[in-house]
This record gives sequence, structure tokens and C-alpha cells, in this order.
Amino acid sequence: QQSQFLIRTRFHRTWSENWDTSVGFSMFFHHLERPLINDDFNWPEARPHLDATFKTKFPSIGFEHRFRGEARYYQRLTSKNELEEGFFFRGFRYRYRLQINIPLKKSLQVKFSNELM
Repeated sequence: QQSQFLIRTRFHRTWSENWDTSVGFSMFFHHLERPLINDDFNWPEARPHLDATFKTKFPSIGFEHRFRGEARYYQRLTSKNELEEGFFFRGFRYRYRLQINIPLKKSLQVKFSNELM
């Protein structure tokens, strides 16, 4: 069964050949696995974020270092796990992603990345 659905948008600005930033918003819908209850309950989570990416290019490979901070807000639940109006702050999360880009053709590349949270 699908465990997550998300919608993500961001506004992006390139400052130089090496630096860009973005501000964005993501809306997640987490399916809570409740083995004794067969339902389609999803728990909404809102995540506004800011990030900065530093890019380094070499003749045959490129590196990207992305630093992102995001706030996490979950929709309130009753004691019976039913949705209530409003969200509560769950905390901040800081992320670092290293990505390697290897161009194969002019419009085709392979990307490898890993992220620490």
C-alpha cells in the first residue's frame, strides 16, 4: 500500500555559476499503518524550507553540495487518531546532500547522491 504522497514547490534563484538558493513548501500525506484497522487515513505534514546549493564543475564531472533547513508541522489529531483543525510544530530538520553529476550526452546525465539529516 502507498505509504506517502507529497506535493512540492519552490522558488529558485541562481546567484552565480556556483551558488543558488531556493525557498519552498512541501505538503506530505503519511499513511499510518494500523494493522487492525483497514482504512485510508493519511496524516498531513507541512514543511516550509530554505536551501542553498554550491556547485563545482570539472571537465567530466560535477559536484553539488546542498544545505537545507526545514520546519515540520503536523496536523493535530484527537486521542482516537482523527484529524482536528490546525497544525503543531514538530521541530526543525537540517539536511546536507552531496550529489555527483556525470554527463553522458548534451541532454543526458547520471546523478548519484546521498543525504544526511
